[in-house]
Amino acid sequence: MKDLSSEDLLKFCRTKVSTFFSSATKAFEGTQKLTGLDRQAGSTIRGIWNL
Repeated sequence: MKDLSSEDLLKFCRTKVSTFFSSATKAFEGTQKLTGLDRQAGSTIRGIWNL
């Protein structure tokens, strides 16, 4: 197995960090969308109950 140079190791770490933040951003955006849908559903249900 080849030993990694310091440059290769740094590139590897940067790629992993970038991938992590990209995934975390997508998860956060998904959570925001889900929260918005939940609030919308709650408003709809409250509107139906008030009829």
